[in-house]
Amino acid sequence: KNQIPDVIQHLVIITSHGSAAHHDMKHGINARWPDLKTTIIHSSVQGPDALIEIPLAFQKAISLNPDVIICGRGGGSETDLQVFNDEKVILPFIHTHIPIISAIGHESDNSVSDLVADMRAKTPTAAIEIAIKYTKQELLEKIKMKFEELQKEIEHFIHESENRVKDSQKHLYTTVSFNLNYMNTCANNKEIFMKESMDKIWEKGALCIQEK
Repeated sequence: KNQIPDVIQHLVIITSHGSAAHHDMKHGINARWPDLKTTIIHSSVQGPDALIEIPLAFQKAISLNPDVIICGRGGGSETDLQVFNDEKVILPFIHTHIPIISAIGHESDNSVSDLVADMRAKTPTAAIEIAIKYTKQELLEKIKMKFEELQKEIEHFIHESENRVKDSQKHLYTTVSFNLNYMNTCANNKEIFMKESMDKIWEKGALCIQEK
């Protein structure tokens, strides 16, 4: 089974032009994603003409290479829906890479096309909700939420980096100060040692002169 993409850019609908199903699906698209690229292909959905027109409509739909194809019609009698059990009609519902949704009749209606399609919708309106998983507003809100989460993570990273730099500077300052103090102490000790050594040398020199 082909999977329905999370976001689609082109939807093709095969249905009877001007029918209740046609109206319901157009209304669903306008409610969920008003500016979605949508192609409506007219076809008879019952009777002998449907056996010819539906396969031709699928040929045209597949040639457009959309993200999803919906074939839908409203409820009807068992005789009205019989064409969707015919081999000539159900074969186009099987495609190698384009997801196809069967939206034939109401929830209680069953047809072979529902079994072979990638997805079965209980009504044409439900098919739109399957094809358009998120409304445009929902997706914009999700993007905004993800952006805010990313912004917080970046701010947290910057804050942590600043703290690490401050800690490093503090450690460096402490280390340098310690080393400078140590060097000063060593220098002072050497100065005292040299002064004491010079004093001893002068004392010995003076003692030698006196003895002579």
